[in-house]
Amino acid sequence: MDYNPKRVPTSVSTLPSLDDHLASAFAVNVAKTQSEKEAVYALRYKVYIEEMDKPYENADHVNKRLYDRLDETATLLYVTEQSEIVGTVRINWGRDAHTLQSYAQVFLLHLFQEYLPESFSFCSRLAVAANWRKSLVTVSLFEAAYFLGREESVLFNFISCSPHLVKLFKHFGFRRYSENFDDADVGVQVPMVLLLEDSEHLHASRSPFFKDARIRENRSMPTVWFNEMFTGENYG
Repeated sequence: MDYNPKRVPTSVSTLPSLDDHLASAFAVNVAKTQSEKEAVYALRYKVYIEEMDKPYENADHVNKRLYDRLDETATLLYVTEQSEIVGTVRINWGRDAHTLQSYAQVFLLHLFQEYLPESFSFCSRLAVAANWRKSLVTVSLFEAAYFLGREESVLFNFISCSPHLVKLFKHFGFRRYSENFDDADVGVQVPMVLLLEDSEHLHASRSPFFKDARIRENRSMPTVWFNEMFTGENYG
């Protein structure tokens, strides 16, 4: 499914495309067919288990696929090069009850209870093929995730990453707001959050998302609230 910014999404099953909107280095697609999704699961398995040697005891080691229940309601983004998937990231939406339950503890969502669950999204399962990790595949995937979040009126996008990736995500505009936690499969994780409408912070971070944010209406209240809520917190 190619991006077309002239289409306005009515649900995650009819999300728009953004080739024209962002002019990203790589075209980003939404996995809709089962074969597309299986290719995504296979890339995850190759990256996380075969290359990074992460345990993932619940993975399908027979068929070499990394899948979990959150995939059932997720938007799976992917990039292809010469018909081969070379990068993917997953977006889950706060309006889904299982998603909220899954992420409530690690992201301390009770601290964000002033906002409706529909204001949240969660990015995870970033996987990029080894030969493409120094390319703009990751940037293109997250530009797409940002665009779709804005189309869905998301205010806060949550991620967790390994410590060595914090610098990258800070450049994207994400902020640390809580203590690290230990994940049984991937080890130490740093929780971070992106305020999608904080265009000033995106500009200051030189975020690739700023070119999208600057052409939209951005409310200041989420940023004011966040700064007051986490005043004095210093996680680097």
